[in-house]
Amino acid sequence: MDHDFYSLFSAYWWLIFPVGWGIAALVKAVLRHKRAQQALEVIQSFAQQGKEIPPDLLKLLQQPERPMRTPREKARGLMLAGFVMLALFVAILTLTIGNWYLAGDRDIGGLLCAVALFASLGVAFLTTSRIIAKDSPPDQP
Repeated sequence: MDHDFYSLFSAYWWLIFPVGWGIAALVKAVLRHKRAQQALEVIQSFAQQGKEIPPDLLKLLQQPERPMRTPREKARGLMLAGFVMLALFVAILTLTIGNWYLAGDRDIGGLLCAVALFASLGVAFLTTSRIIAKDSPPDQP
């Protein structure tokens, strides 16, 4: 039951993630563009009527689609990502050790690469989180 599509999917299944992220970024960009177009239409309608745009409405139209995150919130997100990466590191390290000792598989170069990748990503995220939390002003929540 080794068909061409099965072989293609089993070799390149991981491409689902970057393609999905690209599609999500495209949708986000289209929605941001639509919001900007709607704000421009409102401003143009006021200009065509010869009316001044109320400052409250102008302020509302100029707001970003979501509020900016504080440095503490960014640090918390990076800390969570670091813990997830370290959990994946432990899981893949366990899989590697299991393959090495229990199954007798000596071809674990790919697993060791994944172990090193997740360990370094976990350390990098946690270090960045710590630096951001340490450098953020204490009066911000």
